[in-house]
Amino acid sequence: MKSRQSNISESVRRELEFGKVIDLLENFAQSTSNKERIRHLSILHNPKVLNEYLDRLQEFQMLQSDSDFPRFEYLDLREVIQYLNIQNSVLTEDQFFDIYHASIWVNSLIHFITNNEYVIPRIAGFLGDLKKSQTIKKRIEKVFSPRRFIRPNASKNLTEIRENIHRKRAHVDKSFQDSKSHYLQLGYLADIKESFEDEVSLLAVASEFKRKVKGQVRGQSKTKSITFIEPERCISLNRELRHLYQDEKEEVRRILKELTSELAEHIDLIKVYKDLIEEFDFLNAKIKLAELMGANRPKVSKSQAINIKKAYHPLLFIENNNKGIKTIPQDIYFDDAHRVLVISGPNAGGKSITLKTFGLNQLMLQAGLFIPVHPNSTLSVFHDIFTDIGDNQSIENELSTYSYRLTRMKEILTHSGKSSFILIDEFGSGSDPALGGELAGVFFKEIVKSGSIGVLTTHYGNIKVLADQTDYAENACMLFDDDQLKPLYKLKVGQPGSSYTFEVAKNVGLPKSLIDKARAGLKNGTVRFEDTIHHYQRLTTELQLSQEAMMEKSSVVDAQKEAYELKLKSVEEKLESQRFIMDFQSKYLQLGKRINKIIELYRDGSTMKSILPKIRKIIEKESNRKEEIHVNRLKATRKNSPIKIDFIIGEQVRILGTNQEGEILELKSHAALLQIGFAKLEVNFEKLEKVTQG
Repeated sequence: MKSRQSNISESVRRELEFGKVIDLLENFAQSTSNKERIRHLSILHNPKVLNEYLDRLQEFQMLQSDSDFPRFEYLDLREVIQYLNIQNSVLTEDQFFDIYHASIWVNSLIHFITNNEYVIPRIAGFLGDLKKSQTIKKRIEKVFSPRRFIRPNASKNLTEIRENIHRKRAHVDKSFQDSKSHYLQLGYLADIKESFEDEVSLLAVASEFKRKVKGQVRGQSKTKSITFIEPERCISLNRELRHLYQDEKEEVRRILKELTSELAEHIDLIKVYKDLIEEFDFLNAKIKLAELMGANRPKVSKSQAINIKKAYHPLLFIENNNKGIKTIPQDIYFDDAHRVLVISGPNAGGKSITLKTFGLNQLMLQAGLFIPVHPNSTLSVFHDIFTDIGDNQSIENELSTYSYRLTRMKEILTHSGKSSFILIDEFGSGSDPALGGELAGVFFKEIVKSGSIGVLTTHYGNIKVLADQTDYAENACMLFDDDQLKPLYKLKVGQPGSSYTFEVAKNVGLPKSLIDKARAGLKNGTVRFEDTIHHYQRLTTELQLSQEAMMEKSSVVDAQKEAYELKLKSVEEKLESQRFIMDFQSKYLQLGKRINKIIELYRDGSTMKSILPKIRKIIEKESNRKEEIHVNRLKATRKNSPIKIDFIIGEQVRILGTNQEGEILELKSHAALLQIGFAKLEVNFEKLEKVTQG
């Protein structure tokens, strides 16, 4: 059977719940165009192209932990670009600063990538021939201050207008203060004395004196006890000031219009900024989704050698994480000798979710997403993915569940091939068990013959037997705890699983007599077959649980061993340090005694001439001893790798485990010569630490 043009249908996406993953990813994207892009995410079929996508995503993930990487914040430049295409348009302050920050970020990005292009070659490819440009940034800075105010010197005319405003404002303020002082002395003002409305200062006049105050009435208090009056001497000045403010407003608009026009000349560069930001928003959304589901980048193989380790169902992992529930991971492998896996076991034992785990992870991977599997996992790329999961009764076409499933099976058998991945839940069900089982057996052989990779779940005994007897196929089961009659949700490849029909029936309280009658009604061969599977699955489960318990204990022992070794090393280092101190003190104690004897001789009357040979002998002996130590260290150096010197001459250091501090006089291959008080001492680098200056 030959594979046709790629067909990963809507039904496949729906049955694997791929749409829920898309919804999560879409929520992480900030760009409207990226949300649309995600809703129509392509499924990739070329391993080389897919690896390019995954490499790029892995590079971006690596950048997240680099403190030098410019922090990404999404900026929407689509509307900005639309306005720049309209003649005589004027951008808003926010839009100018969106362009400004985009320019700063892109220039920082270029600088970072230029210094790291060999580490992140695929991210570097985003830049193309783009070079740093300060033109946009400088032009905006010429108009705006860092606090987003229009600079007074943005134009010569604006400078003059603002100077006039400043002078006129001072004149108005002085005139108002003179009026206020005058009427305050006359006792005409209320307690609040003044008010402010529409950028105009007003006198707060007690209403009984309002006719005595020259000026224009601008309002009253709610109780009408206070009348607000603009002083007569300020009226014309305020009118002139308003005209100046209007002139300022018009000049600012002219400046911004001119700036917009100048930025429009750089629209192609701004479009590049937009495209870069869009790409990084897309990658950022993917990484956030990966973090949510603990996803990694697996290896992608060109062959059908698949080895998936610790695979989690992405949606179940998120749901359980929110509930604080542990999710059980699954392992699975396929190769040339094992292409079709038949999973059996009790209902509600995890067969369907295991099937969906591998299907959804495969679909996500081919959409260029990281998936929740161990990073050492290896997956392949399929041209087609076929599924038949759940109750798919077609009301529109009046097809029964079984008729619909037969139609799907016909499609699978017609179009599947070596580059197909087939996922069928409850394989062969929906009809008379005997007849349906036989037909399912025929389908099973055809699926194996097609060369497809497949995962099937079933309760049919004949399918379990065929999986055991057919080349390229293999049985697997969902482990079950016989004692507590509860599923363990763990896949075990290598043997079929029991349906535990009678055990579950007994556990829910059905009478033993009814269960015995049911068993008696079965053929002896069927009972023996099911009992044999049950027996071996029980042994397998016990073995699996024992292995897991042993691994857990082994891991505890390893942790304790590691802790013990660390403590032992610490004790040995302390002992070595104490020995060093004792040797140091003993050596200088003996040396001190010998020198004291010479001093006593001198005090008792011995001449310096008779004492000098004794001093010379002490010096020679000490010198020879140090030379011997040096030779021994040189020999040891040949056996060991050289120690990295992290000390400098003149530096203050401390001998480990002691309070002895000294200054480094000389650095040698493995040791430093220290001045400690009046004594000089040679100490190995590994026994020294730097003294932190407080």
